[in-house]
Amino acid sequence: MRGLWGSALLLALLAVDANAADEYVLQGKRILCTTPRSLQEALHAIEYKDRNLMMTIQGCRYSAEGVPVEILQDNINMIKIRIGETESLQKEFWTLPDSIKRANGR
Repeated sequence: MRGLWGSALLLALLAVDANAADEYVLQGKRILCTTPRSLQEALHAIEYKDRNLMMTIQGCRYSAEGVPVEILQDNINMIKIRIGETESLQKEFWTLPDSIKRANGR
C-alpha cells in the first residue's frame, strides 16, 4: 500500500512539473488592465458599448498576438500575467483566461 501511495505522489509531482514548463503567449486584440477593478470596468464598458466610460478607465490596453507571458495567478474568471523579457521591462496585467494560449499549440 505504501508503494502505491509513493507512486501516486511521484506521478502527481511529475504532472505539476510538466504544467510548470508550459509556455503561454497572448492572443491578439484582448483587453489587458493593470488592476482587477479596471478590468471589470473595461469589460462593463465594452458590454454596454459605453465609449465615455471606456475613455475614463486608466491602465488598460489591447494585446498583441504571440507575445510570451508568464502566468502569476490563475482564477476562474481572470488571470494575472507578466509580460517582458528583462526584469526592468516586465509589467503585470490582469486579463481574461481566454486571452492566452499555449505556445506549443496544445
